[in-house]
Parts: sequence; structure tokens; C-alpha cells
Amino acid sequence: MTFTPTSVPAAVRNSDGLAAGLVLDQITQLVPNGTMQFRLTYPVWVVRATDTAAVIQFDTATFHTTFHVFREILTPNSVHSVGVADTQFTAGGRTRQVFGSWSGGQPRTFSYTVSAAPETLTVTLARSHQVHYTATSGGTISGSVPSDTFVSEGTGVTLTATDTSAVRSFQGWAGDTVTKNLSVTLPMGRPYSVRAVFLETFSTAQVVAQLLTGSSTLTVAQLGDLDQLGNNNGAFDLGDFLAWVQATGAPLTAEQRALVSAAQRRGASR
Repeated sequence: MTFTPTSVPAAVRNSDGLAAGLVLDQITQLVPNGTMQFRLTYPVWVVRATDTAAVIQFDTATFHTTFHVFREILTPNSVHSVGVADTQFTAGGRTRQVFGSWSGGQPRTFSYTVSAAPETLTVTLARSHQVHYTATSGGTISGSVPSDTFVSEGTGVTLTATDTSAVRSFQGWAGDTVTKNLSVTLPMGRPYSVRAVFLETFSTAQVVAQLLTGSSTLTVAQLGDLDQLGNNNGAFDLGDFLAWVQATGAPLTAEQRALVSAAQRRGASR
């Protein structure tokens, strides 16, 4: 007797609903009322995409869902529907995956007749990633592609920041890459969102006072620019201050360093 997902009684499934990955296909009574012998086999079929963040379809009419990876024990010569969307988006909509080919050369959707031995069916998807870039007031960005373009994986995108203000200067790139170079080339092995930050010149005393007391002569707009240079979380905080010091090389007195160190320790202890 073979225990499968459709036998009676049915094979027990894992907690994720997928097949346990083994079949008990033979039970032999070696000694009357005594020792028994079991034979296990592991005939598991797998259907997946090259990137398992994407989903595939397998017998949608039966399962009513898609799968990142389909693993199941199938009956030889049974027929099943297999497919994948022509285009799908992953990574929060920032990676586009387009159908390329199935490992057996089948079309995007096809009927699959189960072979005698387990197989793995893999669909290759062509990936492209979104590049998003912005600049704070005081400068512009020229890019090899427009912002929000989806770029084929591995195709580099070059961005160059340019000052346009007499009172603001380029301080660096922030976001998914950090550098003080005016030009940066993103390798596009994943999505990127970056910011070119241009700042006015602030006194160290102003920025330290804002960090330690929450009060200074800095305007809301100026604090927003400092936040853009740092962690871009909507408020000026220690991370933004440290990013500003690193970008500008702002000199700190011994007293200021001690106060900042104390603020860091308080943040670490929370």
C-alpha cells in the first residue's frame, strides 16, 4: 500500500501544508505478531522559479493559490497544469520578473504529465530592478537613465550630482549607497534608492545643540536636509548627526565629543 496525499488514509503533511517528502510504500510482517519491516521512498517533484521570491502556478483549480516552491509527491502519468505569470513584481514592487523559459523548453503555461521518476521543473525569469534617485534643494542629478526606471540586472547606472546653489554644497550620497564622490555607479544587482544631499554650512554648535537639547536656530527645512543626509526617518537624531560629522568633517571640541558620547551611550542602553 502506498500512502500519498490522495490515498485513504492520506499521508500526513508538514505544518506548512506541503508533502512530508517520503512515501511508505511497503509493509512486511517478518515475524507473526512481531517484527515488521517498512520501506520508504522519497519521490518528491519540485516546481520553482530561479528566484524563489517569485511565484509559480501548479494545479491552480485544485490548490487555489500560487507557490514560491511547490514540493509534492505525484502519481506517475497523472496530468497537471503548470504556469507562471508573464510579468510579476517582487521586493515591494521594486524588482520586475519576466518569463524567460522553463527548464524543459515548455511554453509559459503547459500541461505536465508526471514521469516515472521525480523531476524538478524550473522557470527562468529575467530580472530588472528599479533605480530611484532624488536631490535635496541646491543641486541636481544627471543619470544614465531616468529615476524610477527598471534596469536589467547587472547593468550599471551612473549618477552625477551637480551644485546649483551659491550657499549649498554637495555633501554626499545617502540611502542604499553612501559615498562622498560626485559620481556613483550602481551595479543594479538589486533595487536602489539614493539621495544626493546638498547642505548649507552649519556651525558645529548649532547642530550639537539641536542633538542634545532639541532646540537651536536651525529651521525645519534645514533639519529635514540633515535627516536626508542621515537615516531619512522623518526626524533629526543621532544617526543624522553622525552622518553630518562624517560628511563634513565638522570639528568637535573635547566637551562636545564628551556630550555626544554620552548621548550615544544613552541611545545604546534603551
